[in-house]
Amino acid sequence: MRTVRVGCGAGFAGDRVQPAVDLVDRGELDYLVLECLAERTTALGQLRRLADPTAGYGPSVERRMRLLLKPLARTGTRLVTNIGSADPLAAARRVLRIAAELAVPVSVAAVTGDDILDRIDVTAPAWEDGRPLIEHGELVSASAYLGADALLPALRSGAQVVIGGRIADPSLFVAPLAHEFGWSLDDVDRIAGATAIGHLLECGGQVTGGYFADPPYKTVPDLANLGYPIAIAPTREAAEAIGHEVTALYTTGPAGGGGVRVTTEEVIGIVSTSIERSLVEPCVHHPVADR
Repeated sequence: MRTVRVGCGAGFAGDRVQPAVDLVDRGELDYLVLECLAERTTALGQLRRLADPTAGYGPSVERRMRLLLKPLARTGTRLVTNIGSADPLAAARRVLRIAAELAVPVSVAAVTGDDILDRIDVTAPAWEDGRPLIEHGELVSASAYLGADALLPALRSGAQVVIGGRIADPSLFVAPLAHEFGWSLDDVDRIAGATAIGHLLECGGQVTGGYFADPPYKTVPDLANLGYPIAIAPTREAAEAIGHEVTALYTTGPAGGGGVRVTTEEVIGIVSTSIERSLVEPCVHHPVADR
């Protein structure tokens, strides 16, 4: 039975890097996703770009790529990330320079189109108070969420590293699954399943015990060394054989602590806690822009 192994190596801009390296080294991944962006960090990227036109990408590009490029090349793992922030093209160029310094052959694709600042009518009324946007001060950031459809051409190109900006969080995971299994983005049942997988993975260490932990009532082993999650997704045929459109087995990286490797009851608690977090206040979470 063919499976695709997708790991999350970052759930926010400041997440630890070493667990991501562990995933690539020993997780037998097909894809590693770094989810490093939110509204705040997108705006910060635009502010950096205003100060320095070459510095609009995520500041952790340097450290992450210097630690990850060699393991990625050695294992053949592909990387998908939104660390390009306000300038995916500059981020891609920086990754290529780092790869050259490390003597690591790598192909990089940049995904653009989310930055719509130049299309905003600053005389339009703000939703909050009806006053023109310009009256609230300088507008420095405006982004439209991209979806899996924007990532698929980059994946089809064969690039080992795919860097974008503001991409809907679960779409970073939907795109590799749709690409590998040949799913149409109009196949709403399978894309819904892939989106659920993406929503769980994109929170990184939260799904391996971060949300679940409430010591002493709910404990997670080795919480100080919490590992990052891996989803092992089967093919369409395998999913249908067991009665589901899309399924996934969740685990942590081989070297990590955390709760997705403990008892079935605790796994259900940990994963369901993460799902509940995404459903309690859906209005504050990112829209899925796949259709």
